[in-house]
Amino acid sequence: MPKRARDASGRFIKGFNDGLQGNPINVQSPLDRAFNSAKSIMRSQGAGMADIFKGIFQGIGQQITGIISGAVSAGIGALKDLATKVIDIGSTAENLKIAFTTIIGDGQKANKLLADMRQFAAQTPFTGTQVQSAAQSLLTVVKPEEMISALRRLGEVASGTRS
Repeated sequence: MPKRARDASGRFIKGFNDGLQGNPINVQSPLDRAFNSAKSIMRSQGAGMADIFKGIFQGIGQQITGIISGAVSAGIGALKDLATKVIDIGSTAENLKIAFTTIIGDGQKANKLLADMRQFAAQTPFTGTQVQSAAQSLLTVVKPEEMISALRRLGEVASGTRS
């Protein structure tokens, strides 16, 4: 056995024997050193882990911010489109009212015809635009009071049904 190993084992045995003979072995000091060393390692590793988590959470935050920003942009775009369509519909309705009033010559009759056309369109497979277009074409030959009846007959002929 090499001298170094013999000396180390001798010290161990002497310390063990001293502990058995009532002289306690001071294990606290080596434990304190090991604990402090482990604590130091954890601190240095902890700082690195904190940086990693910080980076992860920043990335998640950026993703969430991007999602929210995209949703807000899409919502604003949708509202803008809706507002444009509402304005277009209002403009079209106003132009149609002016056209019908001009052709019929009476604003009240034009308003009643437009209301009747909306109700007719809601009850048929035809769109409001289709009904308005057909009525506008027919106004030169059909009286406003007979318009819905004429549209109904034309619709039946077009669909091949008659009630």
